[in-house]
Amino acid sequence: MRTLRKVLRMPIGLPAFEWVARIGAPFIFRTDPKLVLYGRYVVSKRLADSGFKYKFPELTEALKDLLNS
Repeated sequence: MRTLRKVLRMPIGLPAFEWVARIGAPFIFRTDPKLVLYGRYVVSKRLADSGFKYKFPELTEALKDLLNS
């Protein structure tokens, strides 16, 4: 969220209550609330081993591209 706020030039962000994320995640994002509440920092070993290259390996550049589209 810090990176997204930086790209949007939004100086502060309001925190969301845990119960809001637990209720909203399945309906709005169609995902498990744990994915919303607890970040996961992973890199796919299988993709790296196969030589896959991301178009935007850094989140900041990916967000800028998405928001400028």
